[in-house]
Amino acid sequence: MKYSKPSNTSITATMKQLLVVALAIFIVSCGEKKSDGDGSTHIKKIRIVEGTFYLKNSDKPYTGKIIDSFKNGGKKLEFNIKNGKPHGLSTQWYENGKMQAKTNNRDGKHDGLTERWYENGQKEQEGTYKEGKENGLVVLWYENGQKAEETTYKGGEANGPYMSWHENGQKESEGKWKNGQQEGLVTEWYENGQKKSEGNWKNDQQEGLVTFWYNNGQKEEVQNWKNGKSEGLVTSWHENGQKAMEATYKDGEVVEGSEKFWNKKGEEVDSIEEAEQ
Repeated sequence: MKYSKPSNTSITATMKQLLVVALAIFIVSCGEKKSDGDGSTHIKKIRIVEGTFYLKNSDKPYTGKIIDSFKNGGKKLEFNIKNGKPHGLSTQWYENGKMQAKTNNRDGKHDGLTERWYENGQKEQEGTYKEGKENGLVVLWYENGQKAEETTYKGGEANGPYMSWHENGQKESEGKWKNGQQEGLVTEWYENGQKKSEGNWKNDQQEGLVTFWYNNGQKEEVQNWKNGKSEGLVTSWHENGQKAMEATYKDGEVVEGSEKFWNKKGEEVDSIEEAEQ
């Protein structure tokens, strides 16, 4: 039996990579430039202890600007630090000179607008943080410029409508989150624009009628759910439109003796394996 659950992890995980990547650059960077002459400090002179930045040979948390550059002299990163923590604008560049990321921080946490770009200059993601948590609309794009995802957050949890697209521009999914849980009608589509699935969610569990289709538009399966478990009649069809299976469920389990199977010719058979031949 088919089952589908949308996920909001891709946006969250991608956005949180920014600070991790930035800290890793500080640790492993091998730039040669010592200072740019404006009072900033090169990262070679910085050490990091449990997420706090210090000048080497100093126990006082660092305040000021930290920089790094590529071997070709181009800027690699520029971070503002206050009392040992990222505070203010942090910026990273690709070696080709194009912007890679811009992050606003407050007391070591993302706070404000965060943006990231692909190396070709196309924007990759944009979102707003408050006290280290996603807050507001977060948007991701494919490298070709097509929008990939839109999700609304509140206090770090997906909360509100979301939508995603295939790389060819066709809508991929649409639904709603409530306090980090799937809620209401969820619809998915194939890359060719045909509807893939549609069903309702309640408290992050499927509830009621759920329908799946093949990418040619033929109905594939119809299910009923109650409290997150399959309940009642489940019917599936072959891609050619012939019925493939019927079964009755109770509390998520198949009722003994309720299963029936048919092959692609419409002939009744004894098992799902025979039906799929």
